[in-house]
Amino acid sequence: MKKIILSTIVASTILFANDNKYEITPIVTHIDTKEHKGFKNHNAAGVTIGIRDGEDCKFDQTEIGLLLSSQNIGANEESDINRVFINKIKEYDIVTKTKLYALIGLGYEDTVSLDDNGIFFNYGAGVKYSFNDTVGLKLDARHLIRFDGMKHMLYTAGLSFSFGEVAKKEIEKKPVVVVPPKKVEKPKVEVKPIVIKEIPKEIDSDKDGVLDSKDKCPNTIVNTKVDEDGCEIKKKLIVPTNLNIIFEMYSTKIKDSDMGQINKYVEYLKANKDAKVILEAYTDSKGTEAYNLQLSKSRAESTKLKFISMGIEAHRIDTVGHGEANPIASNDTPENRDLNRRATARIVK
Repeated sequence: MKKIILSTIVASTILFANDNKYEITPIVTHIDTKEHKGFKNHNAAGVTIGIRDGEDCKFDQTEIGLLLSSQNIGANEESDINRVFINKIKEYDIVTKTKLYALIGLGYEDTVSLDDNGIFFNYGAGVKYSFNDTVGLKLDARHLIRFDGMKHMLYTAGLSFSFGEVAKKEIEKKPVVVVPPKKVEKPKVEVKPIVIKEIPKEIDSDKDGVLDSKDKCPNTIVNTKVDEDGCEIKKKLIVPTNLNIIFEMYSTKIKDSDMGQINKYVEYLKANKDAKVILEAYTDSKGTEAYNLQLSKSRAESTKLKFISMGIEAHRIDTVGHGEANPIASNDTPENRDLNRRATARIVK
């Protein structure tokens, strides 16, 4: 029976852990069985395997576990007790490195030498302290209720070990298609010679309102606004300084509501050909430092592609990913973490 249960857990791990961050936790458990008709309080040992759920799931982790113990059932006879279970876990950030978690799920209790088996429902709560990105300490209490009415209390402790990275969504990079402008054929106009009887003393050849004798820019395009010297009045653009693109969790997609900010930078760069822009991106503190660094680089590159698609040359755009460094707000609430998942820009010459 042990081999069958262990094989089931290993197979489940392979199924669920593909390309996901997972956690394995050897555990020891004290089981209070005072409401069980045949067993006394005893200790058990086992292992749980946690698989990180996707972004769209309301829970944070799926836990698969196995507990093994034995119990005296006679003068010279023992019975193995195997418990296998699967739970859903929801985590809550409390302080740095410390989380509370709640769990709920189903399992099966198998007594090898006795005909006393049954399906059970269990729920509980615990706390996890992370020593680093890999190792943590987990303590929890669980109430186990069998469908036949038997109840146990389980008090569990274990060291958790995390591996792998959360699967990241592929960023669809669409090629920038540049459509050459269509050649517009000018209609042929028959030019008839104009006979000028008398040349005026003062003329305005380019029709800009400034006489040729005072016009320092004599070939101004018709209807162009000019100054007193007959030269085009160029619109002065203020250097933009307020780009602040906010990303969804684990996302690199730019929202339509942020396009107004980008347009200001694109307009300035098109009017100032010698100017360049530096795009810098950040993440919140969720995930490992290595993963967050790569995610911030992808966000900066996604913003760069948006600038390129709007007509800015790639060599005028530099990108930097800072990961979870330089937060502008603490990462203790979802609202503050939203502020830290950002991309900013600096104009340089």
